[in-house]
Amino acid sequence: MDALAVILALLMLLVGAVAGATAAYFPLRRRSRALEEDFDAVSSRLSEVSAQFAAADAERRLLSLQNRELGEARNQDGSVLRALAPVAEKLTAVQQQVALLERDRLEQYGQLAQQLQEARLSDAQLIRSTHALESALRSNSARGQWGEVQLRRVVEASGMLKHVDFLEQVHSAGSDSAVRPDLVVQLPGQKQLVVDAKVPLSSYLEAQELGARQESAGNPGNQQSLLAAHAKALRAHVDALSNKKYWDIPGNSPELVICFLPAES
Repeated sequence: MDALAVILALLMLLVGAVAGATAAYFPLRRRSRALEEDFDAVSSRLSEVSAQFAAADAERRLLSLQNRELGEARNQDGSVLRALAPVAEKLTAVQQQVALLERDRLEQYGQLAQQLQEARLSDAQLIRSTHALESALRSNSARGQWGEVQLRRVVEASGMLKHVDFLEQVHSAGSDSAVRPDLVVQLPGQKQLVVDAKVPLSSYLEAQELGARQESAGNPGNQQSLLAAHAKALRAHVDALSNKKYWDIPGNSPELVICFLPAES
């Protein structure tokens, strides 16, 4: 079977794995939205308490005015004193309610201040984590190391043993130049599979980030252009991989050359 056709077939099977490359990025965004929703809920509760406090304070002032007016008239009419007693009791109850509302308001302010502080700390950590993730995925060397780690985890999770079932960073000198595949899988019958874990993701990451910003704008044109650029870069990477000619190396004729697309999932 033609080697390039085999590579393209495997590429079609493995290309879905790249969708998880930014899985760590979007949960961090959902966490930020959850903090904003918590902040809105606390602010709404605080507004309700402030409104209740204002209403209670207005009622207290009205009752105080009524009490003062009744006090001025009690010398003229003894019945006013009897009418004043319930008002005084109600005024006392209102004052107690105002005190409770004031205490509740102070507690709400304290909770809000604490949540704001936690939100600031969480946002700062989110920003640092996001920048670190973006830098790691946009750097060729860091992305290559990340892909190698993901590839090693995959083969180890499948039960393979290093130096027994697979080798890493095997350096070989071919007819044209030296090559060093990321991983070589040892097969029965002294056969091998060569796996390359380096893959271009810059355009894909930019497309995902742009898509998140344009969800409400309804303008996916730029995102589609970035995805097309990602597909073009991936095809170019496959072509470059096929040009390495691992099968021309003396004593090392792999059955397949696999392009591994690492994913956080």
